Parts: sequence; C-alpha cells; structure tokens
Amino acid sequence: MSNPLRNATFRQLAAFNAVARLGSVSRAADEMHLTQPAVSIQLGILEDAAGTPLLRRSARGVKLTEAGELLAGYASRILDLWGEAGDAMAAHCGDIAGLLRIGAVTTAEYLLPPLLLEFVREHPQVKVKLQIGNRADVVNQLAGQDIDLASWAARPPS
Repeated sequence: MSNPLRNATFRQLAAFNAVARLGSVSRAADEMHLTQPAVSIQLGILEDAAGTPLLRRSARGVKLTEAGELLAGYASRILDLWGEAGDAMAAHCGDIAGLLRIGAVTTAEYLLPPLLLEFVREHPQVKVKLQIGNRADVVNQLAGQDIDLASWAARPPS
C-alpha cells in the first residue's frame, strides 16, 4: 500500500499540529499568523490526503479523531525534528539558532529584557522564551530541564 501522506506539506502538518495542541482552528490561526479559512483549507487538504477525518468539529472547538490522535504524535515529532535539523545546519554554518528557554525570578523580569534584546539583535535565529517565577519554580524548571538557563540575584538553595 502506498503512503497516503506522501504529498502532505510541512505547512499542513504545522496547521494540524497547532490545532491539535490548541483545540481550536481560530487559536491555531492566530498563533500561525494566518486567517482561520487558510488553516481550515490546510486541514482539509491533509484530511483528504489521509483519506479519513482527523478532527471532529463542534461549537466548542475541535477534538481529534482516533486517526487524528495517531497523526498528532507523528506531526509533532516530525516538526520538532525538522526544527532541530535547521538548528544543526545553522550551527554547522557558524550561526547560533534555536530556542533558548530562560527562567528568572521576579526581580530579573526588569533586568533581563534589555540584555536579551541586545542578544536577539546579534543572534536573530535564536528565539528566546523568558519564564518568570519564584526561586523554587525556577530551580524546579532547571532540574526538570524545562529551561536551559536560570537567572536570580543570589545563589540558589542546594
């Protein structure tokens, strides 16, 4: 049997992945900076290629069908891997790229943005996600590898 998704595009997978994560075509469209009809078209093309419905639409949003659940796991992994490939190629070419997740205590909320702004200007391929919380939250995020870097005013508890 041939692969029914052989002609699926990254755009279609990205739209499907966003809808699967957010549970809403409108929220996915907002996140992707597209119109709701544009996302719906991508979903329709992907469903046609799959040969089965991937979503159940209702007034309260969308739910994944069994086939949608199956594809959602693959779509997320494919898109993550593609992002990693892009980061690796950028690193190979001497560029810094990827996502830098920073956790910071509340006081750093006012100190870090000017520094991060300069960093992002120098490294436009790096996306920075700043998460603010109390010291215990930041330490837990770092221990759980939910962030890459932690910032606080004093040494954290051991």
